[in-house]
Amino acid sequence: MHGLAQGGRRLCGDGRMLGGWYLECAVSASGSHPLDHFLVDFPTLVPTNLSVSALGVTLWTDPKGVTHVVDVIGESHYPFVPDFWEEARRMGFSRKVSPTLPVGKLSAQSRFLFLHNKALIANPEALMPHLEGTHVCPTGKRHPADTSCTGLHWWVTPSATPGTLTRYLGEGAYELRGHLGAGAPAVRYARAIFASVPITAISHIVGQGGVQGANQAQFAAAQQSGLPVYAVRA
Repeated sequence: MHGLAQGGRRLCGDGRMLGGWYLECAVSASGSHPLDHFLVDFPTLVPTNLSVSALGVTLWTDPKGVTHVVDVIGESHYPFVPDFWEEARRMGFSRKVSPTLPVGKLSAQSRFLFLHNKALIANPEALMPHLEGTHVCPTGKRHPADTSCTGLHWWVTPSATPGTLTRYLGEGAYELRGHLGAGAPAVRYARAIFASVPITAISHIVGQGGVQGANQAQFAAAQQSGLPVYAVRA
């Protein structure tokens, strides 16, 4: 996983904005790890001492001194975890941040920590008898089936059209891996961290004139991080 993500329409918007700053991670089929390697399994409840902004991102420094980006994925754009993950599988990760975010604190060891209000499935034991299809953990862990495996989302998320396994993205669609049968109880969710993804680049979207004015200072500050910084033409 390296470099810049793919531009284009996403569920959260029509594409990168002129003047915007983005933290990115490209996804490559030839990468050293498959994308699902970066899922957190089981999802981790948010520590009570971690104050997370509901809008935008929050910087958090771990006990080893590495600063990470905590990002709450909004349900209004991504109702379920697979919607966000399958979009990223096709396009990579590109998260817009405030130009005032001190990205100079980031390093090559920094990661996205993605949260979602429906990341943890809280009643897997009740759901398991109703699964249609064979549940397989996407991270390869051989834990019991009736656990809060992150991969369970691809079986309990509702399809866009009854009788299919299809859900739609900003561009294209993807297939779920199974579904819940008739009579299944409602899925209970909790807010949690569901993925830890490397940050591989910082990008600034520029016009024909390139990096100008106050943006030059911001660009220089971004270069103080341990990450590649790119000026990308809109």
